[in-house]
Amino acid sequence: MSQPYVVVSADAHAAPDDIDQFVSYVDPAHREAVAAFGDLSSTAMTMLGGHDPGEIDDPDPVRATAARRLAGMGVDVDAAADWLSRYSTDWVFAGDANGKRLAVLEEQGIHAEVTYPGPVLTGGISPAMYLGSVTDTGLDAVWPALHGYNRWLAEFCAAAPGRRAGVIPVDLHDLPRAIDELRWARDNGIFGGVMLPAMSVRSKLPGYADEYFDPFWSACEDLGIVVNLHTGASGTATDSKYLYDDDHGGMLGLYEVFVFTRRPLWFMIFGGVFDRHPKLKVVVAENGVQWLPSLVRDMESFFDTHGGAPVRSHLKLRPSEYVEQHVYLAGSLMKRYEAEMCQEVGVTKLMWGTDYPHLEGAVPVHREVMRHIFSGLPEAEVRAMLGENAMELWDFDEVALREAAERVGPTTEEVARPLALTEFPETFSWSLARPVPLTARP
Repeated sequence: MSQPYVVVSADAHAAPDDIDQFVSYVDPAHREAVAAFGDLSSTAMTMLGGHDPGEIDDPDPVRATAARRLAGMGVDVDAAADWLSRYSTDWVFAGDANGKRLAVLEEQGIHAEVTYPGPVLTGGISPAMYLGSVTDTGLDAVWPALHGYNRWLAEFCAAAPGRRAGVIPVDLHDLPRAIDELRWARDNGIFGGVMLPAMSVRSKLPGYADEYFDPFWSACEDLGIVVNLHTGASGTATDSKYLYDDDHGGMLGLYEVFVFTRRPLWFMIFGGVFDRHPKLKVVVAENGVQWLPSLVRDMESFFDTHGGAPVRSHLKLRPSEYVEQHVYLAGSLMKRYEAEMCQEVGVTKLMWGTDYPHLEGAVPVHREVMRHIFSGLPEAEVRAMLGENAMELWDFDEVALREAAERVGPTTEEVARPLALTEFPETFSWSLARPVPLTARP
């Protein structure tokens, strides 16, 4: 019998349980400002280049906005709320919850996770919001909020040593402060890396091709810190109202959120960042998989033809070679056809993720999801995507992960058993290529 699979979710989210807990980690002198920002105040939304939710005629504009987005995507909001009220307290934990989160994941056959900032469940606040500021006006609350989250994150990761790779948010308007935060994170046992803004067109900061960021990249190299680009971490060209409008179902904004998350890659490649910083590693998370081969072909074509002479004169490698050496994908919400593309994408750079505890994920049926996605594929490829690639990239405790795999599985035989979408038990998820079973019918 083969060794069981080690399973690392390369995309998950973690946050304090509520705004009060989050704010308790913030320096007392800044708590009032951070709480106001977290409530999506007019100042905060202006910084993000969007609209004040106060324009929405509802006593709880944050939740009303979320409901509008779900409805626009064709989800039966009432049915979703009913499902959540019955099941979420058993399966969904934003933080450690006295070990309950780890127990749920082990039951699902998951042994470790890379955790990105996520919304505080009861308030709508997300530390990732602070990444998206498009102006330096009103930034007084930003660093206290970011460091407050990172303090909480250190405790969260320490509750499961070597099994949680927390990813810190930073603000890049103040590079020395950002570099200090990288060092602080490493000194406090946080090893998931750093989460960057996705280069909003409204930002006053230069693009990532600019040498302004070189001291930051150097610090990431020196400290062995992975650079993470996560979908939703600020910035689209579309006004934020299109994320929630009824006419388009949020599709305009949603599509651009995905595209803008990838945008730093061509800035870094054609800007020579990887020549100047050859040890840098970049992960693109929760952004799909199928786009990367197409992007590489496009970059190769432009490199050889349209206006490619200037970059050919100063770059040491071709675009495809930079991608091969520096870029990884955390394929959260991965579809089977994407797993089948692993040789084209690069089997050593593709990692599976759950997006836990977000609704786009598949709790409580991740074992079934693994069977649906990976059954019939070569065992070596499945091992790489499920966990070995992530263990190679991040500083997980390999001994602890393999012990957990021996204890709870999944076995190779379990994952090898095919499972069709129609055989899934009832759950609420977009990761199964269809909302199950709560899609609103016209």
